[in-house]
Amino acid sequence: MTKLTEYTFGSGEQAGAGPQIHLGAGLGPYQGYVDADAGTAFGWATNDASAAYVEGRAVPPLYSVALVLPALHAANIECVDDGAISGVTGSVHGEQDVYFHAPVLPDSTVRWSVTPYAAHQTPAGVLLTQRIAVSDTEGA
Repeated sequence: MTKLTEYTFGSGEQAGAGPQIHLGAGLGPYQGYVDADAGTAFGWATNDASAAYVEGRAVPPLYSVALVLPALHAANIECVDDGAISGVTGSVHGEQDVYFHAPVLPDSTVRWSVTPYAAHQTPAGVLLTQRIAVSDTEGA
């Protein structure tokens, strides 16, 4: 496995020549539709039966992950040169820190972009941290 060090946002420089992980290289914007019925079903499937979902005032916050996940995977491919990380077999799981400034509204359109932010070596492999910013069509 390639030995990486901590990087700061926007630093494109990595030790040595060869394949790189392109930090700060954003992808997007992407756009998707928040389906009210799918949001309600997501709530029921995750044992989150909030009245806000049934009444159509919001969808479960993490429903947005279903929209952005393909962009996250695309960033893993587009921003990491072949050979930059050796021994890749796939991602077992992910961890998210999610901050919401407003409810995710049903029957709305949202936009998002993905930016690889940092990479470092862990005992389990390389941890690639990405920032995904989601907003409504007005940018809020």
